[in-house]
Amino acid sequence: MDAVGVVHFSPGTRLELGRIDGVEMRFGHTGDFMAAPAALELLRAEPRLVAFRAGGGAASELWLVPRKLRASVEFGPRAPRWPGAPLEINVRVEDSSPDPTGAADVVPTVSVGVEPVAVEFESDGPWLRGVLSPRSGTGPWVVRVEVKDQRGHELGRDFIEVAAAPQ
Repeated sequence: MDAVGVVHFSPGTRLELGRIDGVEMRFGHTGDFMAAPAALELLRAEPRLVAFRAGGGAASELWLVPRKLRASVEFGPRAPRWPGAPLEINVRVEDSSPDPTGAADVVPTVSVGVEPVAVEFESDGPWLRGVLSPRSGTGPWVVRVEVKDQRGHELGRDFIEVAAAPQ
């Protein structure tokens, strides 16, 4: 929830409500009130106004706004060769929430070919930065990075081919 009371959450997630006995709810500024459900979710990735009242009293309004996360992957250098220098992997996370320090857990996974490999990523503002050690062998290698949130929703992906260094 931001400073003005807007709730930002990812579409597909549920906002659980507690202590709803005697609480009524409606969508929008007008319409009939009904018993409040145990949870709310965004049906589409659009903002939605919800009004609550208890005992027929005055209504309190709450905006539900979709939180949009996406990630872009960058590699450095753009034409890597192994054996040689390690491959830098930089993941830029873009978050529409006014407070991007919220509870979004971004999880990048790295594979070389079809084999997953462990890469430690460090946070640097909106970036996650990691380094993949060079591989030995004849190459070429395909390095793939997939980025998901804590619920498994894909936020971004990219890949790069690493050529074998001349002998």
